[in-house]
Amino acid sequence: MSTVTIQPTGISPADVLAVARGTAKVVLDPSTVDAMATSRAIVDGIEAAGRPVYGVSTGFGALANTFVAPERRAELQHALIRSHAAGWARPCHTRWSGR
Repeated sequence: MSTVTIQPTGISPADVLAVARGTAKVVLDPSTVDAMATSRAIVDGIEAAGRPVYGVSTGFGALANTFVAPERRAELQHALIRSHAAGWARPCHTRWSGR
């Protein structure tokens, strides 16, 4: 099994495919962990300052001026991921697996 190392610069489409097909495992490069910690510190600063930041302390799109309470922000981020995972077409995996 090969290994895909996540770098702060990202990974290739071939890496994504290898992981999706189960032929590669994933590891985080230490520099990626550092970059994530830096990003988290920025979000923590936004939280501490209470300032409005699109998609962090506010809603998205038409709800961009709607303040999201701190205790609901994790829910907001989960909802964003779920909304991007929804679709109307046949699931992609059926095309990739040849079904």
